[in-house]
Amino acid sequence: MSQSTVRTTGSFRASASIDNDTLFKTHDVTISVDIDRIDWITADVVIGPISDTVLAALDPRTDFAQLVTVEMSQTTDAGASLGGRSETLVCRSVQVDYLADTITVRAASSESLLRDAIHAATTPLDTGQTTLRNLVDYAIQNAYTAGLTLTDRISAGSVSIPAGDRRMLMPGESYWDLIEQEVNAAGGRLYFTNGLPELSPRNDPPRDRSISGVTLYTHGPEATVTSLTQTLDRDGDWANAIVVQYDYQDTNGDRITSYQAATPPGGSPQQTRGSRVDYDRAPSSSNLATQIRDRALTRGREFEVTARIDFTVVPGLALTIDRPTGPMQLGMIRSVEYRLSDGEMTIRSQIGQPIE
Repeated sequence: MSQSTVRTTGSFRASASIDNDTLFKTHDVTISVDIDRIDWITADVVIGPISDTVLAALDPRTDFAQLVTVEMSQTTDAGASLGGRSETLVCRSVQVDYLADTITVRAASSESLLRDAIHAATTPLDTGQTTLRNLVDYAIQNAYTAGLTLTDRISAGSVSIPAGDRRMLMPGESYWDLIEQEVNAAGGRLYFTNGLPELSPRNDPPRDRSISGVTLYTHGPEATVTSLTQTLDRDGDWANAIVVQYDYQDTNGDRITSYQAATPPGGSPQQTRGSRVDYDRAPSSSNLATQIRDRALTRGREFEVTARIDFTVVPGLALTIDRPTGPMQLGMIRSVEYRLSDGEMTIRSQIGQPIE
């Protein structure tokens, strides 16, 4: 593992195209990557001028998956490449500004397609899948596209899905509904990067795993940081006690309600703030409440950093800020937003802080 240091010079460029074919004049691009969000990658692309041909090509309603490739790159002042980021995303919406003669395209990573596709029927469907990996594969093949190879980094093949309600796809449910709860209970998350699926631990998203952390500077010739703030928040996502309520209709048509709970972990104080999470599917065999509580305990202490863009700064890395008084360890990067407009990025990281 190695540490990466943010570069301080250079300029930025961006481009956008449809299905790697039609290239547009790009005015602005913002790419956002956030491991706590569904969809985990989004992009806002401003293109122009307006044309009926472009609008017809971009209409997100007319194709199962209208793919938009968005690229941002960084070069030195002499023109040498300093890397970049390229994402193939699904067009979700198009907004036309007739006075500015521009079109704003919003696109998202491909897990959005699993939310789009539903079981359009009046009776439940038994998927017949006996492991979590097979269940996720089934969802991808049926809701997205056949033939994709699923990268499994959570040993989902060893997680059994027994016959019964847990493997049933109910009328009106999406394929994301089918798998989300089971993947969460296994401590994982389904990520799509450039259309390719990967099951990974929630805090270990797809990236170059030869790099473990990144250091940014507030001072000296390597200084790139323009702002640094910390927020301690009792509200929002932080909690140390969780109850999960399952309220669902089983295959016999009976309404079932059951619960799982996770209290403050050993050594912690009394309950400080609790939260209830509702699901309308049958409970998984493992205690999902424990997984949710453990994630919630890492919330509530957030750092926000604004700095010059560097595309090696990505979610999942440990973040260090070097100040004149010494380095600050800011925990794990959870989200990064890269903006072409000002050549800066906003980074959010969080530290799981025990409450004494």
